[in-house]
Amino acid sequence: MQPTQSRRQLLSSLSSMMAAGLIGGSKVLGSKEWLERIGSFPHRLYHLLVSGPLAANVTIYTFSNVSISSFTVPQPSTAIASINGSYSTNFPLTEAPINENGAWNNGATTGLDWGDCLTSSGQVHGSGPLNVNAQLYADPTAILTGTWASNQMAQATLHINGDLGTTTGKEIELRLRSVVTPHLCRGYEFCIGIVPTTTYLAIIRWNGALNDFSGVTQAWRGNAFNDGDVFQATAVGNVLTLYLNGVQILQGTDSTWTNGNPGVGFWNNTPGEDSTYWPRWGWSNFSASNL
Repeated sequence: MQPTQSRRQLLSSLSSMMAAGLIGGSKVLGSKEWLERIGSFPHRLYHLLVSGPLAANVTIYTFSNVSISSFTVPQPSTAIASINGSYSTNFPLTEAPINENGAWNNGATTGLDWGDCLTSSGQVHGSGPLNVNAQLYADPTAILTGTWASNQMAQATLHINGDLGTTTGKEIELRLRSVVTPHLCRGYEFCIGIVPTTTYLAIIRWNGALNDFSGVTQAWRGNAFNDGDVFQATAVGNVLTLYLNGVQILQGTDSTWTNGNPGVGFWNNTPGEDSTYWPRWGWSNFSASNL
């Protein structure tokens, strides 16, 4: 029995994609050899392993003279090895929690005691219960993986996607020198209160355990922040600085943490709201690097 036209077309398409460099991989038999042998050994199976930069997973295609089947298994992430003091993203995926091929650790998935961050519509935002009662300071948190220098920066664009109301309690955060592991989240938070009537700034040291933090410095802002504003946080030696659209707006000093990774965070303590409010604000166009 000879292969059907659909099987010929599929194999030809996969082989063409490999030849064009669109996918990488290896195959037990070339298309001509496969087509010759499939008639001689009607019950023998041949496999094609498809992987590469455009494939998030590994797909194994199994061919016989009577059917084509496939199954997919996750590829081991190489993100940890590839992130070495530089990372950027515009959050193109919809993920709960944010992962981006292993680039992020999250507050609930990894840290257990805090919240996770989600991505949708080109932004990253908070998720989970509001920050009240036992969850008061369980900020949704996402920290990059990889290896980073002590001197580092994180930058992102504020995206406002809905009414923020008039009651204080909504924050957006950049993180530096941060680490999240089970029951531990420590580092520096650069906090921006974004409700237009009560804008404020703060740099806060997270000490590790849930609800354990210390203020480094803070200030009332006065003026409202706008969709598209670009914030940048830097840690150089013991000097911690926050910038808005390239202009320094807050600075403090602290020597407690000298290592860790960049990241993002959020907080919502607004009475009467629920978890559906989280997507109303977030970060877009995030980048981080060593300094």
